[in-house]
Order: sequence, then structure tokens, then C-alpha cells
Amino acid sequence: MMNSKIIAVSNIKGGTGKSTICANLAVALSANSKVLTIDIDKPQFTLNNYFRHKENPKFDHIKLEDENQLEQIIEDNKKYDYIIIDTPGSLNNAMKKACELADIFLTPISDSRFDLDVIGQFSPEDKKFTPGCYANIIWDARKHKLIKRKEQLKWIIVPNKLSVRITNNQRKIMILLKKMQSSLGFSLCSGVKDRVVFKELFNEGKTVFDLPPSKLNISNISAKNEIRSIIFHINNLNKD
Repeated sequence: MMNSKIIAVSNIKGGTGKSTICANLAVALSANSKVLTIDIDKPQFTLNNYFRHKENPKFDHIKLEDENQLEQIIEDNKKYDYIIIDTPGSLNNAMKKACELADIFLTPISDSRFDLDVIGQFSPEDKKFTPGCYANIIWDARKHKLIKRKEQLKWIIVPNKLSVRITNNQRKIMILLKKMQSSLGFSLCSGVKDRVVFKELFNEGKTVFDLPPSKLNISNISAKNEIRSIIFHINNLNKD
């Protein structure tokens, strides 16, 4: 039986671009792999709305109203190489279920100090980091997975919606994330820019990976490479 990679795209803060990341990963990965997406982010089900507008998708999708069925659905769908779960932007039962079942937590965050605070806070006095509320959730999920399943839960942070022009604030946030990396135990991706093309295509049920070569410009090619960088992190984590 195939060993699926179960990826929960998650943050307890809304508006970080989880559904857009899910859609782009699904389309990119489905070029060479079998992919299933599961939307448990009720009531809005943004990823499901994207899927409804998509023509001839190469990946499969499930809109899941009852998160208590998530474990059985994953168990019944081990034929997929990747199972990508779009989770709620709050700590509820659906989020907890995803915590229990995922192999990888992929967390998009913006270059906002408020987004950073849920990961960790830096104390200038003692030069130490205190884990934020979301980092504590990941820590508890890791302990649960290790005790119950004897498996490691891995964590990737994806700086998302970054200004195309690098700002001083962006530099500061990236420096702090790099300093937190070893103490909080996450892998830091290079990041995804706040490109108009992501939003426009998402509303049409498309991604940059659906564009024909004639429609590709430098910005679109860069957008594709940013998503490929996330996939590189996912696949290299699973080699550990």
C-alpha cells in the first residue's frame, strides 16, 4: 500500500493564503503525482469553491463537513501520493483532527508582527524566544504523534504575501524567523510574493501552473518557482 504524504496547510490566524497555497501545490504536484485535496475549513470552504470553478482538474477533491470522518477518509485513500488538507484558521475540532493525522504542517504567514507572534516572541533583554500559541499547538501535536504513532510531525513555515519589493519590515521578520528556526524546530521556506496573478487565477479556478507557455512572463515564472520551492522542502523533509 502506498505511503501517502499528508500535508496540513494550517495557521490559527485567518487571511494568510492557506487555500491559495493548497490549490497551487495541488496543481503543481498533480503533474507527476496522484493528489487528493480535502477542505475542512468550514463554513467558507474556500478551496472547495476554487475546485468547483476548475476545468478538468488532474487532482481529486473532497469537501468534508464532518471532520470526525477525516481519519477514515485518509485511511481509505492511501493510493494518493499526496493528501493536502486545508484547515480552519482557528483552533477547533477540525484543526485538532488535522494535527493528529498530518505528517507535515505547512504554515503560511505574512510579514506582519502579529503573524509572527503566533509563532514566537523575541525578548530583546535576554535574547531568547518564547514559543507563541501556534508553536505550542505544533509542539503538542508532535508529542501526540510521537507517543501514539511513533512518527515525527514535521513543520514548514512559508512566508507568504510578501511585497515584491523587499521592505525593511520583511527583512526584520525573515531575520527573526531564521533565529527561531532551530529552537522551534521548523524548516523555513524562501517565501511567496504577493502577486496579483495568484489572486486573479484563483478566482477563475486556475493557478500559474495552468498557464500556457505563451502567457508566461517573468513574474509568472517566478511565481511557479516559489511554489516549487515549497515542494522541494516537502520532499526533502520526507527523506529524513
